[in-house]
Amino acid sequence: MKIIKLTLAIMPFFFSDSWATEIVAFHGLNQSIRADAEYKNNDCTAGLVNFETHHFIENTIPSVDAAFKMGATIGHINLRKTADNQLAVFHDDDLSCRTNGTGLVSQSTMSVLKKLDVGYNYTPDKKTFPTRGFGVGLMPTFEEVLQAFPNRPLAINVKSTDETTAKLIEQTLSKFPSLPRKNIIYIGHANDTIRKYVPGIQMVATEPQHLQCLNAITSKSGIKEICEGLLLALPFKNVKPLSKDLPHIITSLHAVNAKIWVWNVNSPEDAKLLKGLGLDAIGTYRIDKTISELK
Repeated sequence: MKIIKLTLAIMPFFFSDSWATEIVAFHGLNQSIRADAEYKNNDCTAGLVNFETHHFIENTIPSVDAAFKMGATIGHINLRKTADNQLAVFHDDDLSCRTNGTGLVSQSTMSVLKKLDVGYNYTPDKKTFPTRGFGVGLMPTFEEVLQAFPNRPLAINVKSTDETTAKLIEQTLSKFPSLPRKNIIYIGHANDTIRKYVPGIQMVATEPQHLQCLNAITSKSGIKEICEGLLLALPFKNVKPLSKDLPHIITSLHAVNAKIWVWNVNSPEDAKLLKGLGLDAIGTYRIDKTISELK
């Protein structure tokens, strides 16, 4: 087995029927990005969405609730720190892409953000805006999401890396003493800071940890020392080439109390390919399209 890199050529899976233990609904039920859309990380994607039959908007309580009702077992939201040190649930720092506001989340107070229409600029054709008017007042705080789903696991994708944000996460979670910290899964670039201020929550491994662990498995050396307790989360495009090696990777990770997720699984066909692998979770931005195969 060759050393694994995170960019590999594509080849098919052939596995038996089953389904992942956890189903992660990224952004809840949302206005999904077209599969053929080409964009970079900082590009506005509100103008690259599909024609949908619903008005649910990502990162809102109704969208997360709809995803749970469809069968998701873990919700996923994005967090941004505001000017008045609150945690807003929103993907971008720039408000102009999705909303009728301007400026940055980090320079806006939560009271201002609450007045915006978070569905204002979504358009599948540059002519129609199907969610405009449906998102007024729907940008929640992290605390409000926890209040709405006190018994549900949540993956929080945190865009800030400063200590203030980590402290705000801890302060918010402390308001819910009965909420197990293990129900919160941190995704971000400040693992050491989060570990310091928010002990007990799960954390997705950093990119170097991903590479070191996968290479340890392929070389069959130092797996326990490097991989123990990690949560790996790999995009589907990078996992798909590992059809022959993935069962061994999963078994090796589970042997050292580590977990593996696969995310960005957005079609029924891709979801079906992952059945029977023993993955700990599958993450999808298209819960409405994939849930029939995943549950």
